[in-house]
Amino acid sequence: MANRSSPKQVSYAPFFVGVYMTLFIGGLLYFSSVTKSEHARNASLFVAGILLLPAVSAFQIQMGGGSESTSSALDDYLRERLRTPPKEPSTKKTKSYSEAVFDQLKTQEQIDRYVVERILKRLGEIVRQPTIKEGIAPRSLEKEEVKILTTNFEVLKSVTKKLSLSALDYLKLGNAYFEEDKFEKALASYNKAIEINPVLDEAWFGYGVVLYELERFKEARTSFERAIESNPDFYEAWINHGNTQGQLGCYEEAFNSYERAIKIKPRSYEAYFNYGKALEESNHFNKAITQYDNAISIKPERFEAWLQRGINQSKLNLYDESIVSFDKVIAIHPSYAGSYLCKACVYALQGNTDLAIADLKKAIELDPKYLEMAKNDPDFDNIRNDDRFKQLIQTCEEKQQQEPQTD
Repeated sequence: MANRSSPKQVSYAPFFVGVYMTLFIGGLLYFSSVTKSEHARNASLFVAGILLLPAVSAFQIQMGGGSESTSSALDDYLRERLRTPPKEPSTKKTKSYSEAVFDQLKTQEQIDRYVVERILKRLGEIVRQPTIKEGIAPRSLEKEEVKILTTNFEVLKSVTKKLSLSALDYLKLGNAYFEEDKFEKALASYNKAIEINPVLDEAWFGYGVVLYELERFKEARTSFERAIESNPDFYEAWINHGNTQGQLGCYEEAFNSYERAIKIKPRSYEAYFNYGKALEESNHFNKAITQYDNAISIKPERFEAWLQRGINQSKLNLYDESIVSFDKVIAIHPSYAGSYLCKACVYALQGNTDLAIADLKKAIELDPKYLEMAKNDPDFDNIRNDDRFKQLIQTCEEKQQQEPQTD
């Protein structure tokens, strides 16, 4: 994966301009409430009104701007925030509404809360609903920014005495922690969301995904069932309920869950693909191929269904058909080593040594781990004693020994 470029350095001056202008406006309002001169009172109110718009704009430019500026701005703000702890709020009685406004504006908590809101808003923009890692949907590509934002949130939370979050806030945090593979923190956040709103289906769903990753499948199944109770049309929950049933060996129940998902969303690639996986795991290879065909008809550009289709065809000794499927995988994803290994296995089973060795060599070049697999894979038994196969194994071993070891 290509390296992500570093975020642009952004000045935090507009934010502090907004802070100081806001405090100045508050001072003018306070002055207008205590002065005895009507002329001075009107003048101060006029100046305050003129300054209000640029003060708000200064806040929005820095904190509400583009995604690249948000994280850098938050870093600068938190650095300054930790350097200067907030003062205790004033306990004296306010003399007027204007003085109360001024007193509120000068407290740090209001600014802290605003920054927290910006962090949570940004997390909601870049972090998607969690998915099981072995599933189809790719995860967020904004992982570095997620890490910065959650770190900033935790720092700010540690210095803020009163920080009240909603169920949706905790849901966003749970999704973000899952993105970082911080599963325990994700579980704690989802649990907080559920405590606040026991029927929040997305929180139950996220909770179930984390439990699935931790291989706590029975608990995960219960969580997906709670999500479905809250939202019977939550087709992703039905799919993951099926995945969990499959992990528990309850294949008939898994099939029913996938069928419910398909009924809700008839053109769901994920539902058909996972249905095919469950059928494959339960040795229903012909039926699995049918489901993979359904998935391919929806998203022919996705290589995973083509790959599994070929694997199931080879299990049924449909070797020529499987080669066609693997060739399709290569056309879509030329650097995927597994497709060349699968072709090599099929050619070896057919006794086609030349083609088997050519594809095995390509697979090992793309991913050296396949060298060890080839030594023990029974699919290569037909050609294992062939001098050409032995020579390939020896050559690849020597090459790997000469290459520097990486940690």
